[in-house]
Amino acid sequence: MQREPRTFFSDCVGWPDELVDVPGGLCDCRSDANDMRPHDFFQNVDIDTMTDHAHALGYTGPSKAYNDPEHQDHNSDSYGKSMEEDPAVDFFKSELFGKTVYFYRHSGIEHVFIEPGWTPSLEDVDWGDEPDQGSAFSP
Repeated sequence: MQREPRTFFSDCVGWPDELVDVPGGLCDCRSDANDMRPHDFFQNVDIDTMTDHAHALGYTGPSKAYNDPEHQDHNSDSYGKSMEEDPAVDFFKSELFGKTVYFYRHSGIEHVFIEPGWTPSLEDVDWGDEPDQGSAFSP
Protein backbone atom coordinates (compact mmCIF):
# COMPACT_ATOMS: atom_id res chain seq x y z
CA MET A 1 0.00 0.00 0.00
CA GLN A 2 1.46 3.34 -1.10
CA ARG A 3 1.38 6.17 1.44
CA GLU A 4 0.11 9.60 0.56
CA PRO A 5 2.98 11.80 -0.58
CA ARG A 6 4.27 14.29 1.97
CA THR A 7 3.10 17.86 1.51
CA PHE A 8 5.19 20.99 1.83
CA PHE A 9 5.03 22.56 5.29
CA SER A 10 7.66 25.29 5.44
CA ASP A 11 11.22 26.22 4.73
CA CYS A 12 13.59 26.93 7.63
CA VAL A 13 13.39 30.69 7.03
CA GLY A 14 9.63 30.77 7.64
CA TRP A 15 9.68 28.07 10.34
CA PRO A 16 7.65 28.81 13.49
CA ASP A 17 10.19 30.14 16.04
CA GLU A 18 8.79 28.06 18.91
CA LEU A 19 9.41 24.81 16.94
CA VAL A 20 13.09 25.33 16.11
CA ASP A 21 15.11 24.44 19.24
CA VAL A 22 12.59 22.26 21.10
CA PRO A 23 13.14 18.48 21.48
CA GLY A 24 12.35 16.82 18.15
CA GLY A 25 12.05 20.19 16.39
CA LEU A 26 13.78 21.59 13.33
CA CYS A 27 17.32 21.57 14.80
CA ASP A 28 17.02 17.89 15.74
CA CYS A 29 15.42 17.12 12.37
CA ARG A 30 18.40 18.63 10.54
CA SER A 31 21.07 17.04 12.72
CA ASP A 32 19.51 13.56 12.56
CA ALA A 33 18.85 13.58 8.80
CA ASN A 34 19.96 10.85 6.42
CA ASP A 35 20.98 11.55 2.84
CA MET A 36 18.80 10.01 0.18
CA ARG A 37 18.80 9.69 -3.59
CA PRO A 38 16.73 12.30 -5.42
CA HIS A 39 14.64 9.57 -7.10
CA ASP A 40 13.63 8.14 -3.69
CA PHE A 41 12.90 11.62 -2.36
CA PHE A 42 10.62 12.44 -5.30
CA GLN A 43 8.66 9.22 -4.73
CA ASN A 44 7.79 10.34 -1.20
CA VAL A 45 6.75 13.97 -1.70
CA ASP A 46 4.06 15.73 -3.70
CA ILE A 47 5.67 15.91 -7.14
CA ASP A 48 3.49 18.81 -8.32
CA THR A 49 4.76 20.92 -5.43
CA MET A 50 8.33 19.82 -6.13
CA THR A 51 7.90 20.80 -9.77
CA ASP A 52 6.68 24.23 -8.69
CA HIS A 53 9.67 24.59 -6.33
CA ALA A 54 12.09 23.50 -9.07
CA HIS A 55 10.65 25.97 -11.56
CA ALA A 56 10.71 28.81 -9.02
CA LEU A 57 14.40 28.08 -8.42
CA GLY A 58 15.21 28.16 -12.14
CA TYR A 59 15.45 24.42 -12.90
CA THR A 60 13.82 22.53 -15.77
CA GLY A 61 12.06 20.47 -13.08
CA PRO A 62 12.88 18.10 -10.22
CA SER A 63 14.45 15.29 -12.27
CA LYS A 64 16.32 14.83 -15.55
CA ALA A 65 13.11 13.81 -17.31
CA TYR A 66 12.04 17.47 -17.19
CA ASN A 67 15.07 18.48 -19.27
CA ASP A 68 13.22 17.21 -22.35
CA PRO A 69 11.48 20.23 -23.93
CA GLU A 70 8.65 17.84 -24.85
CA HIS A 71 7.97 17.01 -21.18
CA GLN A 72 4.57 18.46 -20.26
CA ASP A 73 5.99 20.24 -17.20
CA HIS A 74 9.32 21.36 -18.71
CA ASN A 75 10.34 24.85 -17.58
CA SER A 76 11.44 26.55 -20.79
CA ASP A 77 12.64 29.58 -18.79
CA SER A 78 15.21 27.47 -16.95
CA TYR A 79 18.96 27.47 -17.30
CA GLY A 80 18.82 23.88 -18.64
CA LYS A 81 19.38 21.67 -15.61
CA SER A 82 17.14 19.74 -13.21
CA MET A 83 17.38 19.87 -9.41
CA GLU A 84 18.74 16.33 -9.21
CA GLU A 85 21.68 17.31 -11.47
CA ASP A 86 22.74 20.19 -9.24
CA PRO A 87 25.38 18.94 -6.78
CA ALA A 88 24.51 21.87 -4.50
CA VAL A 89 21.01 20.45 -3.83
CA ASP A 90 20.79 17.72 -1.20
CA PHE A 91 17.85 15.45 -0.32
CA PHE A 92 17.12 14.00 3.13
CA LYS A 93 14.84 11.81 5.20
CA SER A 94 14.48 12.55 8.91
CA GLU A 95 12.06 12.82 11.81
CA LEU A 96 10.17 15.80 13.14
CA PHE A 97 8.51 15.17 16.51
CA GLY A 98 8.73 11.41 15.87
CA LYS A 99 7.13 11.54 12.40
CA THR A 100 8.97 10.78 9.17
CA VAL A 101 9.60 13.87 7.07
CA TYR A 102 11.56 14.65 3.92
CA PHE A 103 13.42 17.80 3.07
CA TYR A 104 15.74 19.17 0.46
CA ARG A 105 18.42 21.78 1.03
CA HIS A 106 19.01 24.42 -1.60
CA SER A 107 21.39 27.33 -0.94
CA GLY A 108 21.47 26.41 2.76
CA ILE A 109 17.69 26.55 3.14
CA GLU A 110 15.76 23.43 4.12
CA HIS A 111 12.32 22.88 2.56
CA VAL A 112 10.36 20.39 4.70
CA PHE A 113 7.58 18.02 3.57
CA ILE A 114 5.33 16.45 6.23
CA GLU A 115 2.40 14.03 6.52
CA PRO A 116 -0.77 15.38 4.89
CA GLY A 117 -3.26 16.77 7.41
CA TRP A 118 -0.68 17.36 10.15
CA THR A 119 0.47 20.75 11.36
CA PRO A 120 3.41 20.58 13.78
CA SER A 121 2.79 22.41 17.05
CA LEU A 122 4.08 22.64 20.61
CA GLU A 123 1.65 19.82 21.48
CA ASP A 124 3.94 17.48 19.49
CA VAL A 125 6.98 18.19 21.69
CA ASP A 126 8.11 15.40 23.99
CA TRP A 127 9.48 17.36 26.93
CA GLY A 128 10.60 14.18 28.70
CA ASP A 129 9.72 13.09 32.20
CA GLU A 130 8.96 15.52 34.97
CA PRO A 131 11.51 15.36 37.82
CA ASP A 132 10.53 13.13 40.75
CA GLN A 133 9.23 14.85 43.87
CA GLY A 134 12.29 13.66 45.80
CA SER A 135 14.87 14.69 43.21
CA ALA A 136 17.47 17.41 43.56
CA PHE A 137 15.44 19.49 41.09
CA SER A 138 12.39 19.72 43.36
CA PRO A 139 11.82 22.99 45.21
